[in-house]
Amino acid sequence: MTLELASTTKSKDPLPFSFNSLKNICKESKSKEFQFKLIHRIVITIKKLFRYGIKTDDECLYCGDHDSIDQAFKDCGFDKRLVKNVIDWFNAVNNSNLIPTTEENLLGIMSGPYDKALLKKFNNTRLSMRYCIHSCKTHNKAIHFSTFVDKVLSKYRIEKFS
Repeated sequence: MTLELASTTKSKDPLPFSFNSLKNICKESKSKEFQFKLIHRIVITIKKLFRYGIKTDDECLYCGDHDSIDQAFKDCGFDKRLVKNVIDWFNAVNNSNLIPTTEENLLGIMSGPYDKALLKKFNNTRLSMRYCIHSCKTHNKAIHFSTFVDKVLSKYRIEKFS
């Protein structure tokens, strides 16, 4: 009975999937480390840099709201538009129609009855996007969609995605 309960809970709960997916999502160590920190909510944000005296304020570079993990990856209007653009671009390039739920967007991992190679590529793309958002925000840099796409295509070659 205990085994059945554990397997049922595991299949419905997205968190175990996201923890187990760390080893398979990509080959790059920095991206794996970032995903681990994001899942555990220990990503350094502008708010934390402000608290430590490294930044002069705790405002989001893109929307001006007070920065936090939730603001950076869920609430920022600029980031929402970027996420939509990346998903639309991915679907157009790969002739797919992947539409993640809010929960899947927050965790950065999507599962379901899709082709496994396509899902791995999609999850890797979104992880690259999240890392790009985080890196650009903490270094006060603008995000250029074309530059992001070039980086993702380069990562596809490293990961050996078709």
